[in-house]
Amino acid sequence: MNPTSLDKQNGAADDGHIVRIVRLETQMDNVTSALTSLQRAQENLQRTQELHHQAMLAGFESLRDKIDDVQRYLIDRQDRAIERLDRRIDRLVYWMAGLTIANLGTMVGLILRAAGAF
Repeated sequence: MNPTSLDKQNGAADDGHIVRIVRLETQMDNVTSALTSLQRAQENLQRTQELHHQAMLAGFESLRDKIDDVQRYLIDRQDRAIERLDRRIDRLVYWMAGLTIANLGTMVGLILRAAGAF
């Protein structure tokens, strides 16, 4: 790329003022269009970033819902297991109470028989 006469120190005097002004305006137009293009790119990037942020928040919400579902499932499962254990303990307590009463009755009967009451 050849430098323009604006960039050359010695060639600047050869061009007329009008030519120099036109070149400067053209360069300014190029800078303005580049800035406008950059601004649009930045706006697009911000929109894309916002969309990604919203998608990430939706993903987090979905994960929270799944974690809540798993916690509810585990709590329900532990509750059912506890209820089963409670019923089993109750059955064992009743069985032990019945066995104790039966043994106590047997002992009283043996004592009375040994004492000669029967």
